[in-house]
Amino acid sequence: LRSIIFKNNVNKPLKNKKCFVTGGTRGVGSVFSQMLSSHGAKVFASYKQNKKTAEKIEKFISSKGEYFKAININQFSQFNKNSFNKKIDCLVLNAAPTIKQIDLQELSKQEFDNEKKIFYNLTIGEIEFFRKYLSKDATIINVSTSYIDEKPDGFSHYFKGKKAIENYLKDFSSKNPNYTLLNFRLPKMHTDQTNTTFIDNHIYSPLKMIKKVMDLYFSFKGKKGFHSFKII
Repeated sequence: LRSIIFKNNVNKPLKNKKCFVTGGTRGVGSVFSQMLSSHGAKVFASYKQNKKTAEKIEKFISSKGEYFKAININQFSQFNKNSFNKKIDCLVLNAAPTIKQIDLQELSKQEFDNEKKIFYNLTIGEIEFFRKYLSKDATIINVSTSYIDEKPDGFSHYFKGKKAIENYLKDFSSKNPNYTLLNFRLPKMHTDQTNTTFIDNHIYSPLKMIKKVMDLYFSFKGKKGFHSFKII
């Protein structure tokens, strides 16, 4: 997978651009990081744990002559944010908490709402944190799920949280018309660390899926407003 991403990629349309991928050191986030790096972008990525995996992907991308920096979210306060300097050209909202199945009969409405907010607050918190580092015409990519309109038993809190995020992004876009917001509903992929135990048994290639995302990113780059796509 890694060799294919960087193979013969001589065009660098993102040279001198800065990108940040939340949860960008493993799974689907890692594919985003590699794709953006292969196009010449200076890429930063956050991770919560698994330092060895973060160091491994950092070493690999660096070996390809591209810039990549993995940052533990617990060390953000120590990180030199001058590296961004209001120059993040593309923010990929990919990070998500581990999904757990819950029995609605065992939860009160308040407890259910709290579970939903875990997903909602993470993404919204990331937007609010990074917006001060975004370039004036930045692109924000949100990674959602193709099955967001379905609510399989035990996972409706996850889907409601994701739907609430999309609604927030629509409102955010109307209030911040200088940004391009690209919302992607992606299917379950074999690199996904948290979304592999329900829906169906068909698992998609992350390389093909993120390649489609990147093609749309280049097509819609600079087209301000909210745009949503379902990738299959």
